[in-house]
Amino acid sequence: MKIDKIIQSIQKADQDFQLIEPNDRIAVGLSGGKDSMVLLTALSRLQKYYAIPFEIVAIHLKMGFDNMETAQIQAYCIDHEIEYQEEDTLIAETLRKYEKNNKLSCSRCSKYKKACMSAAAIKYNCNKIAYGHNSNDAVETLFMNMIFGGRIAVFEPKIELSKSQLQLIRPMIYVDEKEIQTCASQLNLPILANTCPNDKNSERARVKKIIEDLYAVYPIAEKNFIQMLSNEELVRLWHKTKK
Repeated sequence: MKIDKIIQSIQKADQDFQLIEPNDRIAVGLSGGKDSMVLLTALSRLQKYYAIPFEIVAIHLKMGFDNMETAQIQAYCIDHEIEYQEEDTLIAETLRKYEKNNKLSCSRCSKYKKACMSAAAIKYNCNKIAYGHNSNDAVETLFMNMIFGGRIAVFEPKIELSKSQLQLIRPMIYVDEKEIQTCASQLNLPILANTCPNDKNSERARVKKIIEDLYAVYPIAEKNFIQMLSNEELVRLWHKTKK
């Protein structure tokens, strides 16, 4: 079953980057999408036998967009004895104040969500936040930074959130999106529809399509792109000299 392979990948990421430490209380950002649902499921199973004791709390931020129903994911958490918390936010309302050309700002939304999740994690006595970002997300972020930021950079598996004294971890960085989709289907997980107005109409969605087209022509690139994210020894960039 795919969930077993995903748990193994999470353990490998933990070994490589020390993501989980004894007595951690981890806030799992639960959007209700396939990534966060699979992450929550994998961590809840790992928790039962892992040599390192840790706790998890599923936290869902109520964004304020229309037609978001959370009864299914609440019921799932109750059935699997996972602590579940819901937090009201003003994210959608605030984003609409800065709306341009009938489009919301994804970067602004990301900042608001991080701030709200940090506040919620502290409220529920957590010391870490876990997001369901996968290996495909990492490659997409690299391309986004190169195209729109003129820099070669990718998000890290673990970072310190200095303002809140929390750590942000990404346990599924070694997991492929296709594995996540298959796992969600195998386990018949409740997946909430994305109600964001920008869904499938963002720069990230367009970059994702470009990368998928590239993989179709050069299948080997998918494996090599993941490998390059930690291949520090072979980084070759220009080094300017000052006169």
